Amino acid sequence: MKGQQEAPPSGIAVVRIDFSDPRDPALEGWKAVPEKASKEGVSSSEVDSSPEGLPGLSETEAVYFPDEVYGSVEAAYTAAVLWSQRYKEEPDRSDTTNISRVDTDPEQGDTHGDFVRVQRQGTLRKKFFSDARFGGQKGARHAALIWRDLIKDQMPDALSFEVARQKSAAKQSQFDVPGMTVIERTDAEGFVHPALQVRWTTPEGKVRRHILSLLKWSPRQGVWKVSKRLVDEYEAGRVDVRRSYLFSALPKGWFEEATTTERVQHLFEKAVSGATKEAEKILQARNEALEGVPDLSLTIRKRNGHYVPLLTVAYEDRDGNTKSRSRTLGPRSLLSATHDLCRVLVDEWENASLDEFPSSSQTRPTPFSVFHEGLSAEKQVEHLTQLALPPLHKDLRELLSGPPGVSLYFQRLSSGRYSPMVEVTWEAPSGDLRRGVSSALEHTLRGALLRALQKAARALASGDVRRASLFDEASLFSNLTASDRQSLGLSVEGKSGGMISLQRVLDSEDAFYELIARLYCSTLPSIETAYHLRVLHGAPGLRIEGTSEVFSEPSSDKDASEVRLIGEWPRRDDSSWVRCEASISERGLDEALMELLEALAREVPDGRVDVEAALLENSPLQALDISEERLSKLTAEYLQEMLFDKLYPPLCVLQRIMGGPVERQEDHFIGTHLSINSGVDAQNALS
Repeated sequence: MKGQQEAPPSGIAVVRIDFSDPRDPALEGWKAVPEKASKEGVSSSEVDSSPEGLPGLSETEAVYFPDEVYGSVEAAYTAAVLWSQRYKEEPDRSDTTNISRVDTDPEQGDTHGDFVRVQRQGTLRKKFFSDARFGGQKGARHAALIWRDLIKDQMPDALSFEVARQKSAAKQSQFDVPGMTVIERTDAEGFVHPALQVRWTTPEGKVRRHILSLLKWSPRQGVWKVSKRLVDEYEAGRVDVRRSYLFSALPKGWFEEATTTERVQHLFEKAVSGATKEAEKILQARNEALEGVPDLSLTIRKRNGHYVPLLTVAYEDRDGNTKSRSRTLGPRSLLSATHDLCRVLVDEWENASLDEFPSSSQTRPTPFSVFHEGLSAEKQVEHLTQLALPPLHKDLRELLSGPPGVSLYFQRLSSGRYSPMVEVTWEAPSGDLRRGVSSALEHTLRGALLRALQKAARALASGDVRRASLFDEASLFSNLTASDRQSLGLSVEGKSGGMISLQRVLDSEDAFYELIARLYCSTLPSIETAYHLRVLHGAPGLRIEGTSEVFSEPSSDKDASEVRLIGEWPRRDDSSWVRCEASISERGLDEALMELLEALAREVPDGRVDVEAALLENSPLQALDISEERLSKLTAEYLQEMLFDKLYPPLCVLQRIMGGPVERQEDHFIGTHLSINSGVDAQNALS
């Protein structure tokens, strides 16, 4: 074998190494060493592997060429000989095919060398050649070039450009038009919808793409629009036909001579069937996600004089009796309540066979119709929970946003405290948005809503509301039912619509207050439910303990009873709950909260908090309403900041409630004493 190869230069010997020599690495191959290290009459296994060093190589004693790295004994020997001949010469640095230089700072590992990456027909080979192992940059570059050339000889032949493009296009094809695909896009509410994407390459080598929603447009409309866009780009000379996958499957000669309409029609006919099938798959999954679990829904109920949000599920048991189970949101998170009710369904399922349940009709599915057979009880609960949450989250966001034209938000006061504000908005004749605002802490929630609605009613009576959009979907006055509008005399004039008659509201004081009362009754349940979730239960896992005289700033009175902020969250190790306290009397609410959140934020990244339990149970992490995966990516500082922004405003309100009069503490500043059922009630309350 050696006789068929070129010999190493004078002064260097290429010596065989194997497992029999314990002084060499446990790898068979060859090494380049000073010639004096290769003694006449001595077998290669007895050669001293610790020579003084190669001529010109002060950083290494020997350079190794393992058989495994080079693919064979012959290739490794060839590499050793070629490298020993060239390592002192200046390499051809213009030849950078498949080779990239790596130089990193000491902080990043202090790595220096050449990285070779060769890929052919799906086969990938890569190797790093360190400057230190090959005597510097020259030796490393020579070793990289030699390895690249030897490995290419052992790999499949490179494909021609046309063949490679066709194979690559085939991988990117869902249907008969390469480069045109149906992809999944996620909207702001977290739901997936199909979109049509087409990609092409410009003459400058840049990849362009055009995406069209197949939720807004039908698949047929989307394919036609995308085909038209692509033909327009082609005819404008902004497409490199040779490098664009899309044109690999088109009849070249005919496509070049065809008219614009013929080109669009050809692309449309090739793509429309496949695009429709792919879009229908995604839409089916989307519809299933939107449906969730049948008969599991959010409702608003009146309990103990005020409105609260309930998560309710209704089903028939094996005896045909209708049952209903519910969980109040606020004390429980949406995730926790959903998990509990799904557990109730699974327990009912486990206690009876499938044949014992009444058969559900195709038009009336039941919660049990979405069960997956063969799953364990725990897996079934997880399946139902994941299926139910997306539409429930959507409904909860709509609930928290309030009814049309009415919203609840926190406003920072000059004292640094926050107050919940009720805001109503309407459109002025000029198109500007006008608003009426009132404080829930000053007038109670119901009183604030009543006062804000009074401002809107005055604007309507004075002609300061745009009548053409009075009952638009987002308008405050769209909360009135058809019977409300009829009894109030708010009728549309003329068959074409557009103008609203306000004769009764303008002429009658009774009708004016009746308008306020009906707006109040239609908007109160939603806005009071939002207050329940965002204010009264807006700081889960936290509570204030101490005297009712609660201060927002540190107290200078040494005799004042200490007021403490207490937070709790579950530990991962022993399933116990950590209790953390901070003094509000000494530090103020803001600093006390920061102290608690700093302790929590330190433990989450370290894995000491049972995040799954924390998101299910009553803990501060519930306020973020995010997944475990996203939570794990947050830094401690960012997590602390996010929690403070979410928890501090409702804590300010809860602190104010505790420090208020006893009757306001019991009522939570809701104003349950206000009972508005008619215009007379509204007039008396406002007077």
